[in-house]
Amino acid sequence: MAGEGDPATTRWFLGPGHADHLDAANDHTVRPEQLLRLLTRRLFGYRAAPPPEESPFAPVPDLARSAPTIDNGGLSPDGLTCRLTIRRGVYWDSQRPREVTAHDLVRSTFPQGPDHTGLIHAGAGGVGQLLIQLAQHTGARVLTTVSTAEKAELAKQAGADEVIRYTEVDFAEEGDRLTDDGVDVVYDSVGVDTFDRSLSCLRPRGYLVLFGQSSGAVEPLDPQRLAAGGSLFLTRPTLFDHIATPDELRQRAVELFDALADDSLRVRIDRRLPLAEAAEAHRYIEGRGTRGKVLLLP
Repeated sequence: MAGEGDPATTRWFLGPGHADHLDAANDHTVRPEQLLRLLTRRLFGYRAAPPPEESPFAPVPDLARSAPTIDNGGLSPDGLTCRLTIRRGVYWDSQRPREVTAHDLVRSTFPQGPDHTGLIHAGAGGVGQLLIQLAQHTGARVLTTVSTAEKAELAKQAGADEVIRYTEVDFAEEGDRLTDDGVDVVYDSVGVDTFDRSLSCLRPRGYLVLFGQSSGAVEPLDPQRLAAGGSLFLTRPTLFDHIATPDELRQRAVELFDALADDSLRVRIDRRLPLAEAAEAHRYIEGRGTRGKVLLLP
């Protein structure tokens, strides 16, 4: 086994998110194996030297291997993880490759381009900042919502064309004011608090991409609302349907790492906390105070 400081040593991290505390909140009697699943599904690592095996798949550390309920979408034969070879000598191990979520949303779920205007909720968060940057790369016009002046500045630094302080104005009305007939797409990770107004600020035949529920789950929808809004589209994508094969995952990951390498894409790390402070990390995320990625260091 590679020793401390050896370039072949993988540095492992845990990247908790809103879905983790929502999963726990929906089941107040979380069993130990469920808690382990909640932790290890966000496990990922990077290494600067090739893995010892030629296989594109390899198991993650014992922490994850001991959790039989882990679901990785069938990416690997062992049902545990994936390992990808990235250009420039970087090798990526991930239990649940959340880093490609933003890429999937902007490039596949609703492929943006120069003729599009999109609204991104929670633009100062980790995924929000990535969405803004990737949408800007396509030439699209980017609107985003944030709650504070500090978060507004972070969204502007990420490249947002217009930043809407939803604590001061109605974001749907502001979106209508800033566009001729509404936005082409809304990327909504908030859920129940924003869903209705997200629908109302879409142009005819616009897309609502619901990819999270940090404020709670959305109630069942009468399809007639989509017709009344102008033949609207609603989708609830999941990442693994967009990385169904190792080749598809590798293609997305390589694009992202290339962008990171040439500095055209930047990931802001908000906090790094020891694993012993996992509870504090989740309280911080639940309080919607995040300004980038939160990492737990095992």
